[in-house]
Formats: sequence, structure tokens, C-alpha cells
Amino acid sequence: MATRQIRWNVRSESEPERHEYLLLIINDAREKERIIQKLMEQLAPTNDMKIVTEGRIDRIPYELISFTSPHPKSRISWSKVYRGKSVRDNNLYQRRHPDDLENYIIEHIAQLSR
Repeated sequence: MATRQIRWNVRSESEPERHEYLLLIINDAREKERIIQKLMEQLAPTNDMKIVTEGRIDRIPYELISFTSPHPKSRISWSKVYRGKSVRDNNLYQRRHPDDLENYIIEHIAQLSR
């Protein structure tokens, strides 16, 4: 069975300072909303938040969201966002074809979380 967790990555630009986050939440809907709220409190203001893809790994729902923030990753206290597993995943990034990112989540992440 898949493990409930957060996987994330960030790409940063210096002019102007801007950080593009990808956040993969593997958890139920209520916990997902709590995680997003706590993260947004730490990184506010955020822009362009959108759901990139969603689905299930085994029976656990996942949602991949993207957003931008003027704040770097050092501002995030992951222990305050989520008490479970939280991992930076450098392989979590936008691909040329959107299906490639969804395939990475389904195939690779499902294997890692078992």
C-alpha cells in the first residue's frame, strides 16, 4: 500500500526573486486541505496555484499542485506543515508532455512508497 506523504520540489529565479513550487500530496482530502493551508500561511503571498494532476496510488488519493511565491524553501518549516513523511524530490518537475509527469507519479512514486 502507498505511504501517505508529501513530495515537493522548487525551481528558483533571482530576477525578480520568484520560486516555483510543485507539491505532491498523497493523502485524503481533509488532510490535503490542512497541508495546503499550513503551507500557504508560511509562503504567503502565493500566486497561480493550480492542480496539475490528481488520481490515486493504490487506494490513496494524490494531488499535484503548482504555485509561485516570493519566498524561498528555507522559509518552510515542514514539521509544522505535516507530521508525516516529507521529501524533496528533484525528479518532480514539469515535463514537456504533461502525461510524463503523471506517469512518473504513478510508476515511480508508487514504487518508492511501498
